[in-house]
Amino acid sequence: MTTVKEKTRTPDTGFPDVEALPEGAPNPRCQWYYGVCTDAATHHITRPAVGDEEPEANTYCQRHWVLQMARDLEVHMPTCTGTVDSHYAGYGPIGGT
Repeated sequence: MTTVKEKTRTPDTGFPDVEALPEGAPNPRCQWYYGVCTDAATHHITRPAVGDEEPEANTYCQRHWVLQMARDLEVHMPTCTGTVDSHYAGYGPIGGT
């Protein structure tokens, strides 16, 4: 029996919430926060666990992965007191290489 998770909140794009995928199914599309992208996810950025929370992983198409990494490193990091290592638990192509 396949179970479906509750609806997840998507960025405020004006579109309705997207039904969550069945348990265990990977998200097949880019999770770019700043707009809608229907490209397949090929890369990930995993943020470290904070407290009792699980690490947070977001998947992106290659174009938006590069843009998110550049945004983190060029816009956020110059004014942040944390280190680059404190912001990433992992990043790169999905499945490694």
